[in-house]
Amino acid sequence: MSRLGRTFVLFAVSAAAMASLALGVPAIAQGALPYTDAHAHGYIGFCDKNKHQITSGTLTDQPFVWTAVSSTSAPSAYEHGKAVLLAFQPRKEVDPGEWSGRQMTAASSFTNAKHPMSQATNADDPLLFFTQAFPPKWDGLVELRLYFGAPNTPVHQIPYPATSIRVAGDRWSVVSGGAVDCNSGKATSDEVKALPSSALVSPAPLKVAGSKGSSGPSPSASSSGTQNLAARASDAGGVGSGVVVIGLIVIAVLGGGGGGLYVLRRRRAA
Repeated sequence: MSRLGRTFVLFAVSAAAMASLALGVPAIAQGALPYTDAHAHGYIGFCDKNKHQITSGTLTDQPFVWTAVSSTSAPSAYEHGKAVLLAFQPRKEVDPGEWSGRQMTAASSFTNAKHPMSQATNADDPLLFFTQAFPPKWDGLVELRLYFGAPNTPVHQIPYPATSIRVAGDRWSVVSGGAVDCNSGKATSDEVKALPSSALVSPAPLKVAGSKGSSGPSPSASSSGTQNLAARASDAGGVGSGVVVIGLIVIAVLGGGGGGLYVLRRRRAA
């Protein structure tokens, strides 16, 4: 590489680092992904409870992240809807629309349609439960997506904002995406409405799957492929919000009028 070329590369790296510092967020270690998701549009940034953007964490953090913020606007007709965060397992030679996924939050109402958000609560699971059910076998990667819903409107699944993270040991770190403003709006999880306040004060004690009294992932709360997320709701017998079924509790509905995706949450021991 010529001296001019090296100088340009160094300038570009320095500029990116300075931009990250100016925004007050940690630099994201970008890495070339082994897959291309043609359905992804925009990315998701993650925030902690103090409204600071985070780019890494542990598998046992409860919840996985406190807030997920989209870099792009809510789809047309969903500006006053709800958003839900889901994790998916990338698999080689399988279309992203067929990857297995699991919900990480219940549906959330958001105040800023330009940057819709999904809000977690202490009732939500750590990333550990997802990786136990769907091990990240492709370079340790997991893709996070936001889906949207609105009353009397079909669930919006494609396109979606997406960010990929890499799991290594007991930690995860962001490998795609960028900066977001964690203070650009507010979001309210439907768990706040559906669960007693006592259930949201602190996370339930974490017990690793396989141990006595395990609170690990429930296969029935997972889904195989994007389309099956909606099908899983139908399999539950069309139950409504707050109705308990075997091993599951329905917390929220992304959309109403029969076109909504039921958000199924595992029942957790007190």
